[in-house]
This record gives sequence, structure tokens and C-alpha cells, in this order.
Amino acid sequence: MCHKRLILVWIFLWSLSISSVSVLGAQTVKLDSLYTVLEQYEQQDSQKVDLLNQISWEFHTTSLDSAAAFAHTARELADTIEYKLGKARAFNLLGVVASLRGDKRAQERWNEMALPIDSFIKSVVYNDLANIYAIRNESTKALEFYQKSLRNVIPGDEVGEVFTLGNIAILYSNLGDEPNAALYRKKVIRKIEETKDPYVKAVALMNKAYYHS
Repeated sequence: MCHKRLILVWIFLWSLSISSVSVLGAQTVKLDSLYTVLEQYEQQDSQKVDLLNQISWEFHTTSLDSAAAFAHTARELADTIEYKLGKARAFNLLGVVASLRGDKRAQERWNEMALPIDSFIKSVVYNDLANIYAIRNESTKALEFYQKSLRNVIPGDEVGEVFTLGNIAILYSNLGDEPNAALYRKKVIRKIEETKDPYVKAVALMNKAYYHS
């Protein structure tokens, strides 16, 4: 059987929603604009942490060293000002960098450090850890953490829910359990039918395409 890859990229997309700076839109904000804001921003507060985290995110496709450097800076400032969500986000970003470097142990460590800090990020981290366990063929543990992710989805966050449901469907399919895979595929398809959010529809349709690839 040709195993389908788990949809790891969702964590990067969904995690943008926890940064207040991301209201500008991750697709439209340029690094040079963020640098300009950073240079002019003098306060050492939560908004600066969010800005540093956003810059780290922007670098994740072009320079992992820079992405890590800005995440570490955000983590240090968040720790100083006791900004829990910003610190958890920085840990999550360091997990993103570790994942892209192929260092699953470090990815797991960073995400485990993020878990106890802020409840808002729990669903993101649980899904990311589930992906790690699935890649290691620890299927029981992966399913356990996917379910934890679903239980901790922030109300109204349809994107995170769709991606986690999709990952569960893919895992069951890879295990040869088509009845359960079909059950979770139906849940994703139901989201396509129910949601009014065009982005959620696009994400759900992408999941659907995975099932037929």
C-alpha cells in the first residue's frame, strides 16, 4: 500500500491565527514591512513578541536559521514580560523549524514545552505531536493525540478541526481501516457542505483531494 503523507503543513497555516499581528494576513504582509514596523517599535511588550513571531513565520520557507533566531528572541522577550501565549507560539515555531530540518525529536520537545504554557495552543500542539507519532508508526498514540486535538479545538476554528479530521482519516486509511477512514472523510465532507467560510471550503476540498490521490 502506498501510504499517504499526513497533512503536516496545516500546523503552519493554522498557527498563524494565534498571532495578533497576523490580522494583516500572512499572505500579504512582506518581510520588509515587518522589519520596518519592528525597527520603529520601541515597546517591549506582547505586540513586539507577536511581531517577532510573525517574522519568524515569514522566514520558515526561506531561512530556517533566521526563523529560529526570531523565534528564540520572541521566546526570551515573552519570558521576560510573562506573555504565555507568545512564549507558547515561539516554542511552536521552533517546532516548525525542527520539523522542516527533519529533527522529529526536537520538534516533539518544543511542542511538549508549549503544551503546559497556554491552553489556546493545545489543539495545534496535540495535532503536531500526533503527526510525529503517526510517522513513527505509533498509531495508537497518534490517534489518542488527534482526539485530544479535536477536544481542544477553539470554538469556531473550523480550519483546525478540518485538518485534524483529515489527518485521522488518512491515518486510518494507511492502517487499512477503511470503515473508520470513511467515517472521518464524511465528517470533512460535511464541513464542506456546512461552512460559509470559503477558506475552510478550500482546505476541506484539499483534504478530499488527498483521499483520491
